[in-house]
Amino acid sequence: MKICFIIYFTTISMLVILSGCLTNTDDSNELEESPSFQKSFRLAQFMGDSILRFSFSENITTEYWVVEENPEGIVNFENWGTTVPETPVESKWEGSMDGTHVWEFYPNETGTVKLNFNLIDSSSNNVQESITYTLTIDNKTMKLILIQQLKTSKTLLEKKLEIEENQTLNISFQEYSHSNKRWNLEIFEDSNNTLEKINDEVIISETQDELNVHRWIFEGKTSGYIQLKFTMMSDDYIAEEIVYDIHVSENKTINVINSNYYIFEKNII
Repeated sequence: MKICFIIYFTTISMLVILSGCLTNTDDSNELEESPSFQKSFRLAQFMGDSILRFSFSENITTEYWVVEENPEGIVNFENWGTTVPETPVESKWEGSMDGTHVWEFYPNETGTVKLNFNLIDSSSNNVQESITYTLTIDNKTMKLILIQQLKTSKTLLEKKLEIEENQTLNISFQEYSHSNKRWNLEIFEDSNNTLEKINDEVIISETQDELNVHRWIFEGKTSGYIQLKFTMMSDDYIAEEIVYDIHVSENKTINVINSNYYIFEKNII
């Protein structure tokens, strides 16, 4: 299978537009999405080196997103608010208004900052979902080095992506011990050995919650672009999907360009 793409990637003095096809190098079966679901999303996308855009789905009648930066002052940002389409997409919840909340972050000072996004239930004020993105800023260039999703009432599986020493990519996802509720990985790349997978293991839980940890470790090998697509099945449909677009530079430095997370729920109307 091939995925065709256009990636806009900036260097210090020029804009490079790369287009082509990423080829599936994984032997796993392709998973099709079911048409009878409701999809929500959390998208983190670099618009060049100096703009990081977050686009999160938000049901404005039942929930809202808040973001905190720690420490303050490392980045500047614009909160563009939530946009609801003129023709709302049919929702599983009667009378709901599903929109997209957008923020843009810009480098301000050199340093490391955590951006903590929390999804708040409007009626109870409880946190339904929590995602932290850790950025480093150097010479007005932003780099995403850690993405961590905590276990909450809405997201039952913890997930973590971390780049160590610029050249090692660690991904750890919780998964159920049941054979039909495990993560499936597909790899698409524009050249051979952009990333080398040096570890793929499941750490068996010693508790009674039936949650194991699936861990992958990659190292940068050659310059190029690669896409890692993780899917979690629930019975006969995709429940969660995470897609990372990765660039490996000539010095084997790993950069996350896009991090796209999707949740699928069966419609009940």
